[in-house]
Amino acid sequence: MELLPLDARLARQEVADRVVVPSFDALTHEDRTRLRDADPLTFLHAMHAPGPGALARSEAGLRSLLEAGVFGARLGRALFGYRISAGEHTQTGLVCGVRAADIGRGRPLRTHEDVRPGMARHLTHYLRELRVTSSPVTAVVAADAVPPGTFDDLATGTPDLAVGDAAAPDGVRQEFWAVTDPAAVDTVLAAFAGVAAAYVTDGHHRSAAALAV
Repeated sequence: MELLPLDARLARQEVADRVVVPSFDALTHEDRTRLRDADPLTFLHAMHAPGPGALARSEAGLRSLLEAGVFGARLGRALFGYRISAGEHTQTGLVCGVRAADIGRGRPLRTHEDVRPGMARHLTHYLRELRVTSSPVTAVVAADAVPPGTFDDLATGTPDLAVGDAAAPDGVRQEFWAVTDPAAVDTVLAAFAGVAAAYVTDGHHRSAAALAV
């Protein structure tokens, strides 16, 4: 399958623990309201549940975060090594782009769940209007689909961004390594060129929105 580099920004390390938030769907409406009221830098200001005025509030919140300078410079053609740790459990992956036409049942990035039309429409409008996404779709590939060590090689040395504490009760740590050297980007993309299929494990509504846009 064909993977694509991203035009992306990372949160600045000194404010990252304030910007990065738990999974939107894992929070209640009351949780989101409390977190927004407590911190002007939480990305929840740029994420509002479907409803009247939700997109306008999200757009205003994103503009406020950009003006506050919470993100680093744009990385115009980048991939990211990614590691998430909780307690003694660790998973390592690649953050990249794919072509929307490759998403769906029987396509290279394979979906398998139905979606709620209302939520898919909201996310579609969000992508069309704000042109950003903060929550990548999660997918898996077969263990032998890429050369051994490919994922671990992406996540070596000091991370460019680290958020959270895996040792805390219910704690999660996320780490990112930016790959921006053109030759290194091409090497990573080539390592995945022979992958026949990846399977979406989280993000079916975001996948549907990407197809609609």
